Amino acid sequence: MSNPGGGGGDPEGGGGYNTGGGSGSSGGQVAVSSGEPIDTIYLKLKAKNIVNPRPRETLNREYAQLVEKLFRENEMFSSSVDETKLKGTIPSVDSRERWFEFVLQLKLTSPIIMKDEELN
Repeated sequence: MSNPGGGGGDPEGGGGYNTGGGSGSSGGQVAVSSGEPIDTIYLKLKAKNIVNPRPRETLNREYAQLVEKLFRENEMFSSSVDETKLKGTIPSVDSRERWFEFVLQLKLTSPIIMKDEELN
């Protein structure tokens, strides 16, 4: 798991994550102004490619959708399919690849307020 972000940023474009207020970052770090709420985070997950003697093309997608559903059922995240959802595409089963990655957009029910204790 890596690369948390906030706000309305899109993890699929440009390699950086936007925190909603225009301050972007890359490399998995997020720059946030003091007091600016973070209401959306992006979670990049790596999972083992599901390969069995008779693989179904959709097994990886089904797994990613199950993880998405579990986050939506948690009270910390929005249950809306428009706010807590998979981003991008999920690769089909390919026995040559051992791992696949996917990104979840998670809308927090209670935004995180970042504040720098040293400034106060």
